[in-house]
This record gives sequence, C-alpha cells and structure tokens, in this order.
Amino acid sequence: MNYDDIGKLIARVKIGDNRDVGKAGLLHEEWFQSLGHLPLDECLAAVVMHRQERPGVYLEAGHIIANVRLIRSRQERAERIVTAIQRGAISAPVITLDRAKFEAETQASIRKHRIARGVDPETGKPVAQ
Repeated sequence: MNYDDIGKLIARVKIGDNRDVGKAGLLHEEWFQSLGHLPLDECLAAVVMHRQERPGVYLEAGHIIANVRLIRSRQERAERIVTAIQRGAISAPVITLDRAKFEAETQASIRKHRIARGVDPETGKPVAQ
C-alpha cells in the first residue's frame, strides 16, 4: 500500500466509527508503518470483518493485520480443499438421500406411532375402545 491507499483506508475507518483523525500526517505515518506491506483490498476486507464480528470495539492497525491473516488462512484452506478435490484426494460431499426409502420409513413411523396412541393408522382419527 502507498500513502494514498492508507488515506483511503483511514477514510473508511473514520466513516465506520466517526473517529477524529486529528493530525492526519502522524496517523498516516503510523498506519503506513504498520500496514504498508499489506494490499488495500485485503485491509478493507479486514475492516469489514472487524465491524461485523466485533461491533463497538475500537479498530486498531493490529486488528487489521490479524484479520488479514485470518482472511488469507481461510482462502488458502479453501484453495487446498479445491485442489484436493480436483486431484481426487478427497471427494466432494454428496447428498445420498434415497427419496423412496425415506418416504416409506416416514410413513411406517407415522403408522407405528398412531397405533401406539390408539389412533386409526389410515385416517388419524381416534379409535373407539
């Protein structure tokens, strides 16, 4: 990130919590030293993540760094999973519901419980005893 990008990031943060940036030059320099090695898009995503997951917590540069690490970790994990699926090391989850079997088991269970409660299994009406 360059100084202009830091300014964009600080503006986004300022909008989110109405902070007073005061002496912008000092803040820019501080955040540039802390965050200058990170790309702007990842930092902006980290700010959004912070606002969603930690509302009311004052955002600092360290929060952005931690969230960028987390975002990267999640992306890398997703990429590893896709790669493993593509080379056949793992299989994608498959829903194996046998609809006819499920329906038959459900109807059998309903019938069983109706009989146990003294209800006609076909109509669902109480049986006179």
